[in-house]
Amino acid sequence: MTDPLFSASGDLKIEIRRIGAVWYAHLPETTLWAKAPDLEDAVKLLHERHADHAKFLAETGTPPLDLLGDRPTPAMWRSRLARGAWIVALFALCAIPVSYALSTGIERGIEAAAKQLPIRGLLPRLEKTIVEFSKPEYDLPPERAQALAEAVARIVDRLTPYTDRAADLFGRKRETTPDAAQGASD
Repeated sequence: MTDPLFSASGDLKIEIRRIGAVWYAHLPETTLWAKAPDLEDAVKLLHERHADHAKFLAETGTPPLDLLGDRPTPAMWRSRLARGAWIVALFALCAIPVSYALSTGIERGIEAAAKQLPIRGLLPRLEKTIVEFSKPEYDLPPERAQALAEAVARIVDRLTPYTDRAADLFGRKRETTPDAAQGASD
């Protein structure tokens, strides 16, 4: 297979390697290599690169620098294992501080909320406040109670056109008064 291609090269050593479904052909002690899905195509491509290299060398007297050419690095199971280990280690190193920050942040948030809104004993305190507020000394003077009742009635009348539709959602149908219906149409 290589006799007609590399006939002018003299003695020639070619390294051939197959990784997966790809064939690699390489001239040892050089930077010349080729890859292809078929072995014959890889050797033909290597011959073309070798011919270009020889032509450049003949014309300039110096070999071309292959600084930008990509070189195949066949993956081995050890390198895949090492890459996987690095990924797991990196993930673990990042996950530890993140999980610590999340857990302490959540715990601190719950503690802060518990301090601001003490939930334990809320119902007994609420009952105690209601009983305390029902004592006669907290009664409003009749004029103030009347003004407060009128203010609440005005607020309810003002909001009724908007809340009537929502009342249907909760299963209660309110009877619409002529004043509320007129306010809704305005």
